[in-house]
Amino acid sequence: MCGRFTLRVSAEGMAGEFLVMVLDPLPPRYNIAPGQAILVILGVADPLWEPEPKKTNFSESLVEELAEDGALRAVAGAQTPSRADLSTEMVSAGQAVEISGREPPIATPPGALNRQLVWMQWGFRPSGPSTVATGSLLVNLRAENAQQPRFRRLLETQRCLIPADGFYEWEKIAASRQPFFIHRKDDRPFGLAGLWKPAPPEQPWRLPECVVLTCPANRLIRPLHDRMPAILLPEHYSIWLNSAVTTVEQIAAVLHPYPEELLEIYPVSGRVNSAHYDQPDCIQRLDRPHQGRLFDPEKSEFFES
Repeated sequence: MCGRFTLRVSAEGMAGEFLVMVLDPLPPRYNIAPGQAILVILGVADPLWEPEPKKTNFSESLVEELAEDGALRAVAGAQTPSRADLSTEMVSAGQAVEISGREPPIATPPGALNRQLVWMQWGFRPSGPSTVATGSLLVNLRAENAQQPRFRRLLETQRCLIPADGFYEWEKIAASRQPFFIHRKDDRPFGLAGLWKPAPPEQPWRLPECVVLTCPANRLIRPLHDRMPAILLPEHYSIWLNSAVTTVEQIAAVLHPYPEELLEIYPVSGRVNSAHYDQPDCIQRLDRPHQGRLFDPEKSEFFES
């Protein structure tokens, strides 16, 4: 399962790890929640826009429309915001984002690389009213269920890579839920396997939408949950993003639990439970008594082979 994740990668780090060129600064995000705008990587064979050679800002009229719809939060003294600004400072947490998709905020210049970085909303909306509660969004999808007729076309032709460098999982303790932060021991970013779909033709101003695929949890995550996000190995990024790869067998071969020896897990503050809170202390290790069940394999039945 993946309920929240982080992305604290610089533009240079994004280029080095995922082979995408970033034209705008990337402010760190410590608590990305469902319904928010997130960065997604597509194979360039599936471009949503024709990239522009220079940074594109919103027009004042579009900003006014969004402000009237409640899609933006006022920022004192701010000038016309770029799309990159929208992702962090102006998107109300947990709110469906409705902005024009006519031009890319961050993109791959023509001929430079073979991947494209775009904004999408995290979560598929159900068909129906134009505005839905965040709880109604389909945020995670079991990789096994992606082979069903409803999603099979997306699995075959509309796969995406969602960059992240950590995610949260919760343990139920009595009446409360204790959050834990999971990340690579070397703190390098990784790509989550995802599926995407474009905005409906009758609502072209909306962002495209995406979901995170999940797979069975590895032994590190299993004490907390029996599922985990499907984290791809770097050598599988090209396969996943290649729309020419359409056989379910080839696609399923890269969806498996991430190696537990590469990950670290520790408890963090309950502040992360609020989708409106996005500060560095979200990932600060919580000073609390040692949890043998999670952190001491030699003394825990959960780690027996």
